[in-house]
Amino acid sequence: MLLRVSENYKIPLPAHVLQLLEKLKSRLEQNDTTNKLAKSIQQLLCCIWTMEWLPSNTNVIPDPTIRFLALSTIGPSGSFLEPKEVTNPIAALEYCMRLVYLVEMHQRIGKNKDQISVEAEALSRWFIEKHESTFNSLRALTHRASALAKYADVVPRVWWLDRKDFQIMSYLGNTIKINKFPAMLSKMEDDLIHIWENDVLLGLGLRVNYQTLHDDITNKTPGYSFLDHPKNKGLKTQDLLMKAIIQDPHLSKLYLCPQSGPDGKPLWNVLNLRAWLFNYSQFSTVLISRIEMTAGSPARGTEVSCLQYRNTMERQGRGLHIMGDYVATLCRYHKSQSNTTYDKLIPHAVDAVCSDLIIQDLSIARPFAELAAFICFPDKPMFQTLYRTFLFVNNGHLFTTPQVTACLKKYTGLGLEYEAGVNAWRHISIAFRRKLAPKLLNLVEEADAETPAALQAAHSVQTENRVYGISGDSTITGSHTLMEEFVDASIEWQILLKTMPGGLKLPYSQVRATEFPEFIKREIAEREKEKRKAIAPEMNMLSDMVVEKLKPTLQSANVDVEALISGLLHILKKMVDTSVKEAFGKPSSPLKEDIPELWGVL
Repeated sequence: MLLRVSENYKIPLPAHVLQLLEKLKSRLEQNDTTNKLAKSIQQLLCCIWTMEWLPSNTNVIPDPTIRFLALSTIGPSGSFLEPKEVTNPIAALEYCMRLVYLVEMHQRIGKNKDQISVEAEALSRWFIEKHESTFNSLRALTHRASALAKYADVVPRVWWLDRKDFQIMSYLGNTIKINKFPAMLSKMEDDLIHIWENDVLLGLGLRVNYQTLHDDITNKTPGYSFLDHPKNKGLKTQDLLMKAIIQDPHLSKLYLCPQSGPDGKPLWNVLNLRAWLFNYSQFSTVLISRIEMTAGSPARGTEVSCLQYRNTMERQGRGLHIMGDYVATLCRYHKSQSNTTYDKLIPHAVDAVCSDLIIQDLSIARPFAELAAFICFPDKPMFQTLYRTFLFVNNGHLFTTPQVTACLKKYTGLGLEYEAGVNAWRHISIAFRRKLAPKLLNLVEEADAETPAALQAAHSVQTENRVYGISGDSTITGSHTLMEEFVDASIEWQILLKTMPGGLKLPYSQVRATEFPEFIKREIAEREKEKRKAIAPEMNMLSDMVVEKLKPTLQSANVDVEALISGLLHILKKMVDTSVKEAFGKPSSPLKEDIPELWGVL
């Protein structure tokens, strides 16, 4: 905003600020080094954020940061955004300010680390409340916006058109039918697999096979992921795709230069490698979007885009784990972090197709992506680091919420006839989930509920979850809600969407959406078989009890006890079957009460 030239809008600035601004302009025009540009930006921001901006009759908004906030929160219609939409831009500015102050502290002390507290105290006047400063102004606006948002009238976005089965809703005036979700997700599945097989694997048909995956969830070693577990030997394929390209006559001509390098090694065609990285980013775009839609309660875009599949020096908590038979992402729920001082970690089980594709991707494509990034961008080592660390990478960068939104709008526009981005999808899917698959939402909401046991122990439930009685079955958050319950909640949602649920450990070609009806039939048959097995001993025990009670009476009357009991059981079964057929038109099944969601699908 400060650099933009405008004939109609002028921002009055003090002379010393203008000097720093002109210095930054000069370095930009000279295409100066990144370090020098960063230094100029740091000096400019530190200057405008460490001074008092007092209003006057001729300049009622002298602070350029407050002007920026005002201008950037004007909506497309020309009106200001609602208070709830202003708190996020303010929070972003506050985090940037804290970062600038932190950098300034370290620049002032140089190598004398003992003086960090002294400089922190000297700068604290500019990043605490109750002192005239830009930071204080932003905090005051935050409090006001939060209060207005809290007590503002909330008009419902969702109106149920079907209040019996909750299959149809009106979202912002658009009719949304849940029975259209399966076809939409099937289309996304087809595109995902097509890109993987043709644009990422280049038609080579490569695959890593596995039966059981192992993961040490407690391992915090930097660089560790489940790929490094010693028992996952089949996943150690660092050069599988590279060797296949070199050995293929057609692909080797495309991706290798005719001449060799000075060391005699083949030279890669940088142009085609960059094209491959772009195609790989297209695959990642659809993958991250599908996981957002099918892996249970939707995470925020920033929570999904920053998932790491390896531990790092800065963050030992990975965002991808193998939990038993399931591939699960572990999103950090950070909205309440400022109040609780810690993130909630919410497991989401990935569906069957995405589970297998993630394994194939990290084992086959990701090592080649690291190589391509190293060759194409030798002056940007961070690109290679991103591919080695993060689960989803968008051509050398992390994904942003607008990019995921664009992909979601593409598929929802085709399938639902309404383009739903990340925010809209959260509202739509959560509304359906509350009515039809509420398990995960209940788990999240109950995580902070006070319990009688916690109150009796004279501490909050957060303290109890974090400190006391933590077992291996508890979630990584320290909550006593079992991981299996979160995973089951994701599976419940996937079944509702008629998507093959995670945990099957089968190749993606065998768990396509077309296999879902047969999967449900097999699952129901297996559950009925298990139920009968469980009921048989109980029936025998009940029969024995009846016989024992009736024996004295029947024996005195010289009645054949065994024959009588056998006849009674036969007649009783016939009576029950007849009654059920008349009432429901089909035989009774213990499965209906056991797993209603599967029965509802049929």
